Amino acid sequence: MRFISVVILLAGLLAGCAGLLPPTLRFNAATDGLLVEFEQAIGRSGSGHGQFLKPRAVLAQQGESLGYLYVADTGNQRIQVLGVDGDYRFAFGRFGVDQDRFNDPAGLAYDGGVLWVADQNNHRIAQFDWQGNFLRVFGALGREPGEFDRPGGIARDSLEYWYVADTDNDRVQKFDAQGTPLAVFGGFGIGPGFFNRPAAVAIASGNCILVLDTRNHRIQRLTAEGDFLAVFGAQGAGAGQLQEPKGMALSAEGIIFVADTGNNRIAVFDPQGQWVREIKAPAMLAPEGVALDGAGHLYVADTGNDRILKFKITRMKG
Repeated sequence: MRFISVVILLAGLLAGCAGLLPPTLRFNAATDGLLVEFEQAIGRSGSGHGQFLKPRAVLAQQGESLGYLYVADTGNQRIQVLGVDGDYRFAFGRFGVDQDRFNDPAGLAYDGGVLWVADQNNHRIAQFDWQGNFLRVFGALGREPGEFDRPGGIARDSLEYWYVADTDNDRVQKFDAQGTPLAVFGGFGIGPGFFNRPAAVAIASGNCILVLDTRNHRIQRLTAEGDFLAVFGAQGAGAGQLQEPKGMALSAEGIIFVADTGNNRIAVFDPQGQWVREIKAPAMLAPEGVALDGAGHLYVADTGNDRILKFKITRMKG
């Protein structure tokens, strides 16, 4: 089975969304390395300003020329907004079913001044401006296009199409910027192009779609039209293996950082899906969210420890 997966991976990468990765995005796991330096732990358990309860997603974003860190403070049913050094700025939301309230916010994305929030147990996507003012909401519980069952991660490609991990429907949905459904990918299964509780999506070179296929313990690579290209990862705790991963982020070079939730670590892969390293210190407990900023920092929603971890990531040439 492992040999078959490698063959599928190589074949998919040769086909690629836009062929092989351009030289500027190449990263050789055998000769290049990543220096990871822990900088700080942000927050602690609680419901006050700068405190968290089971934070599940984090997003580093520029807003009004300032750096902001948006945190889905899931257990407190709110979004907290911090400076990139962890200082509290403001928060919005509380528990409820009204349009500007949440029931387990679980995914975050930002573009063009609009924050997209996967309001998981309200089965919808809510949109806010960068200051937390409510704009609109779309979606409802169901299986039709544009409906959701506990949506998770969100990502936008370079053509301004949006992709949502429709987790409990075992699929990915594609939308335009207004939230109009355009396509549905996947369905329940273990074969190529099928999913078991996908939790996150990310956009790779050439607008390839990476899907974190959580309960199949793997990552699948698809075209923007949902066609299967490649798969990597398998269940386990070793190098290149995953255990119910729930969060994912890509660097500008295409390096893939995965919240390997069941293994209490961050797993790192190169753009071809080759294992690079793991990040485990300080000790994490069921991390679910990861994000990168433009200054080479990695942020981790250390969900089980009710905090955010900040690292400095530096690429080391071999």
